This record gives sequence, structure tokens and C-alpha cells, in this order.
Amino acid sequence: MRRAASGDFQPSTKGALVVATELPAPGFWDGKDPAKVNGGFEWALADALAHELDVKLVIHNVAFADIAAGKLGDADLALAQISATDQRRDVAQLTVPYGETSPAAVARPGTEEDLDDLATAQDKRWVVQGTTTLESFLDDVVRPDAAPLVVRTTDDVVSAVRDGRADVGLLDLPTALSVAASGDVSVPARFDREESIVGMLPKGSDNLDAIDSALRRLSADGTVAKLRNRWLDADFTIDPHDIDVIRTHS
Repeated sequence: MRRAASGDFQPSTKGALVVATELPAPGFWDGKDPAKVNGGFEWALADALAHELDVKLVIHNVAFADIAAGKLGDADLALAQISATDQRRDVAQLTVPYGETSPAAVARPGTEEDLDDLATAQDKRWVVQGTTTLESFLDDVVRPDAAPLVVRTTDDVVSAVRDGRADVGLLDLPTALSVAASGDVSVPARFDREESIVGMLPKGSDNLDAIDSALRRLSADGTVAKLRNRWLDADFTIDPHDIDVIRTHS
């Protein structure tokens, strides 16, 4: 087995890098069957990591609520658009960042004209995925007048917006831009909060040095940027720089 720049990879399953994520995740993991996923930024990154570590890639579908709580089962690593927080550091080990994101609104096309500041955001009926930093951001920062609809998955957020149960949904910006490519929803605004996207390892894992070293190599040689361009940026129908920014502080 190839030696990482710092530390040796000790897989839970011999000859494999077992990666946990919640499927599907548009733009990040394309598909609902772990055995058939063959596209998306995090899928490609996981595959590149497996190659760096000289093992095969195995994907496990795990609910995001479990991932956020550090319950990865027998997975070596979770890649699931995870934002770095102190609470997650308490229950797991977090890798070096491999991306940045911010909270973004998705709405039905033609209904987004009046979402332009915090006051108008507070007047909306929101939907958000539970146990995410987005839920905390909505409750603690946006503080809408009506209690938001809390659902289980990204697909549920988009469905609630499409069928009118909510006016607006809150998603990570890359995910919002990916689902907007279908034309079913638009991205009228994002908020002025940026978070790092990281991987998560089980608490006490001996593999953090090996995974971090592999991530740093893939970042340094341009692989991460190339994968992001191939699987995310190339599919965006909206330039992220053209999206209005809602200020949450002066």
C-alpha cells in the first residue's frame, strides 16, 4: 500500500476507502444507489482520494443527521457537504477544507423578485433540512416570522418549494446552483456567511493525517479545482457572482 505523506491509511475494510454520504446530492453525488453513483464533485474527490491511498472506493448511504452526529458506521470518511463547526469537532475529526459555501435561497421561478434584504427574507415561509448548519442559520440569523418547515433531505427542500408548501428553501450555494440547472427553481439570493466544507472521520480514527495529506496533495496539484470545474461550475446556469447578497450585519 502506498504511504501517504504523513501517516499510513488503515482502512476499516481491507483494500477500500469506505465513504459515507447522503444520497442523492445534486452536483456532489449523482444518483440514489451507492453501487451506481458515477458522477458529482464529492464522488470524484472520493475516487481521487481512493487512488491516492491505493485502494478502491466503496460508498455507503448514511442519513445526514447521523453523519453530523459522528455516526459513520464502518465508514472511514464522510464527504457530505459538511460545514466545519465546533459541535462537529466534538463528535468527530474534521479534515482540511476542500471548498467554501454560503447559505443560498431557492424559489419557484417568477416568485423571487421581492427577496432582496433581511426584512423580506423574514416575511417568507421557509423550508430547510434538519440537523444542518442551515437550520441553525435560519433560526438564529434570519429569524423568519413563521416557523420554517423542517425536512429530512435536500430533495425534500426542493420539493416543498416546487409544490408551494414553502416560498423559499435554504441550501448550500453549490447545491442550490446545481438544482437550479433543472429550471424547476431559481437562486434569487445568497447570504453573507461563508463556511468551509470539510470531510469527517470517526472520533479516534488514526487516518486523519493520511486523509489530510492526500487532500493537500490533490489541492496543491490542481486536482480539486479541476474536479470542481468539471462537476459543479460547468453545470451552473447562474454565475455565483451575479447572485444578490443579503446582508445579515452592518
